Amino acid sequence: MPILNSLKDKNGSIIPRREEGVSIENFLLHCYHLLMQILAFGDSITWGAWDLAGGGWADRLKRAAFEYVERAPKETILEVYNLGIPSERTDNFLKRFPQDALPRIETPKENVFLFGFGANDCAFIPSKKEFQCSPEQFEKNYRKILQEAKVLAKRIYLLTITPINEAMCVQTDEARKNEFVEKYNALLQRLALEEGVSTIDIFDAFIKKGISSLLIEDGHHPNTAGHELIFSLVKETLWKDLGMEK
Repeated sequence: MPILNSLKDKNGSIIPRREEGVSIENFLLHCYHLLMQILAFGDSITWGAWDLAGGGWADRLKRAAFEYVERAPKETILEVYNLGIPSERTDNFLKRFPQDALPRIETPKENVFLFGFGANDCAFIPSKKEFQCSPEQFEKNYRKILQEAKVLAKRIYLLTITPINEAMCVQTDEARKNEFVEKYNALLQRLALEEGVSTIDIFDAFIKKGISSLLIEDGHHPNTAGHELIFSLVKETLWKDLGMEK
């Protein structure tokens, strides 16, 4: 059975028409060049803190999606949702993940999930001699998040935690150090391998580029250049994996 046949309007433009017995999902998948939504979950870095020029890496990705749709040769839906929340940790996100994700799942759109967590989890509290979220709990939380996410999305990416400029980072009631970041990143990367999801190594890219030029004065939030670098890495990875033109 053919998916569709065609009619022409008065100007000669093709109007696709669904054949009887063909599901709406298959009809839409046939008609559209791309039918996809990207959901970016995370903390203040995902939310876009301190990128005064571009609104953050996730908002930059949203604009890149708009531009892709404008250039696409066929009907295209490519949506990006910025679902970052300042100060978010994996324990809080685990509780709200279903209510954030489920209302945005629309058949037959393909879902892509981006997760950017850990910067707040690995902050150490000297007065309590403990992390905001212990390494063991961080791994447990993230594993549960991924197991729930894999039911909803075929493509999932974990962004590694950005490094700290310890010379600039003011240690108040929270201690932020690269040794903590690297410990949690190692957990994150091992977890991604075990759960069969992908990683985008933001930490390594920042180190290679030079962190002093990529972070604001607090030593741990990216500046405009930092957000631009994260955006470039995420876009390059996604566009390549999805077979989209650059």
